[in-house]
Amino acid sequence: LRIGVALSLSRGFFRNLLKAWVAEHPRVSLVLHEGTPRELLAAVLNRRSDVTFLTGDAWPPGCDAERLWADTVHAAVPLQSS
Repeated sequence: LRIGVALSLSRGFFRNLLKAWVAEHPRVSLVLHEGTPRELLAAVLNRRSDVTFLTGDAWPPGCDAERLWADTVHAAVPLQSS
């Protein structure tokens, strides 16, 4: 199974999800490659990838796509001293 992954997804939740999937499907060979959204879409449209995971809200042209999850993003700044 050839999977394209946006650089921003290569860690955290998605990485843990893939590890769990691999543990449950040890007979399936995975080939992962990272890239920019443009590179990943080109790979899946040209059938060099079986599936690709991207971030953002734009619907990829020429692909069937589905939103899988939404991450919470926080901004942190230091507390001000009085």
